Amino acid sequence: MLGQTLPVESDYPDCGKDYVMFKTVGVFESNYFTEDCQEFTDNGTWTLDGKNIVTNQDGYVTNAVIKKLSATELQITTQEDYDEDGKMETITLRLSTK
Repeated sequence: MLGQTLPVESDYPDCGKDYVMFKTVGVFESNYFTEDCQEFTDNGTWTLDGKNIVTNQDGYVTNAVIKKLSATELQITTQEDYDEDGKMETITLRLSTK
C-alpha cells in the first residue's frame, strides 16, 4: 500500500460527490449522500498553526500537515489506521475542486 493512490469513491455516485467545505470562521462541513440521494451535513471545527491543521468532528480529532494549498487543491498528510489493522499508516489526502 505504500505510495499508492487510492481514489475515494462516493457510495452513491448517481446522487453527487461527497465533499468538505472549510469556512473562514474555523468551521467545516462534511457533506455526504445516502442511498435515496438525501444530502447530510456534519459540522466540525478546524484550527491552523503554520502548516498544521487540526480538525475536530464529534470528538474525532485529526492532526495533519499541509503539503500543498492552492485555489483548487488542498493536500494534507496525516496518521490514520486506514486499513483497520491496528497500525497507524501515513496517508496523504488530496481534496480538490476537480
